[in-house]
Amino acid sequence: NIKRKIHHIFKKNLKNDTIYLCLLKEHSVNYYHWITEVIPRLLMSLKVLSKQENFDLKNYTLAVDDNLPIQFMEILSLLTSPDMKIVIIKRGQLTKVKRLIYCSPLWLSLDNTKGIPNPSKEFFVDQYALNLVRDSIKLRAGLDVSVKPFRKIYLRRLNNTLRPLENLDELETMLTKQGFEFIDVSILTFLDQIKVFSEAKIVIGISGAAFTNILFMNKYTHAISLYPSSQSTNYYVFQPLADASGVILLHYLTKLSGTDNSVHAKASVAVTSLERKINDLDENNGKD
Repeated sequence: NIKRKIHHIFKKNLKNDTIYLCLLKEHSVNYYHWITEVIPRLLMSLKVLSKQENFDLKNYTLAVDDNLPIQFMEILSLLTSPDMKIVIIKRGQLTKVKRLIYCSPLWLSLDNTKGIPNPSKEFFVDQYALNLVRDSIKLRAGLDVSVKPFRKIYLRRLNNTLRPLENLDELETMLTKQGFEFIDVSILTFLDQIKVFSEAKIVIGISGAAFTNILFMNKYTHAISLYPSSQSTNYYVFQPLADASGVILLHYLTKLSGTDNSVHAKASVAVTSLERKINDLDENNGKD
């Protein structure tokens, strides 16, 4: 179905009689940006267009970046009609169209990698759009809302080059003892990803795009992000998603291992202290 929906590939001059809905975006191949920037623009555009008389999805063609992961195409299939065509635009290629719908950004961030972040002035995520994404996807996915969250999930990253932990083995040994499932979400289908998170009562992992899925967790569940402690770290990035889903998001700071103050620098995590925190959460959940 996904291949059938791709109508044009790498065309410089597209059909004049077609209305294109622009989903092109820098960083669109990143899961966090796809969910918080691109999909909100899609859903908001369709919400406005649907109010028009004789609205029909098949009259519109999606314009997307090339090299999108298969999970991203799954999301498009979930949220749009099979009759809605897709055109893939090669990154950086000048493409001319006569009829284009462009939704203004619903996510804004200044590129601050060295100074102390100021979320109120440097970062904005439209909360209404996030709620629309969450509600639309959960509705279309047909998740069983009667299932009480029960899983303990560790978001394992097989590529440990960004924000690497020196004592990763010690951390994973402790989480194994605590009964956590080790899951690499990058190899799961999109529907499998949101099923895992909707069934999770606690999620732990190194800060990264996989935490975008806390948007699909249940209210009052917990997520612990192992966050870099450098001064440029923005602790607000995943908070709007936690607010939308009612997740209790904890930032557990790592300790830098050297003089590099980058958010991607090598660090270590206080495993014993983290284990105590997990035990506290388990005890509190047992009282509910």
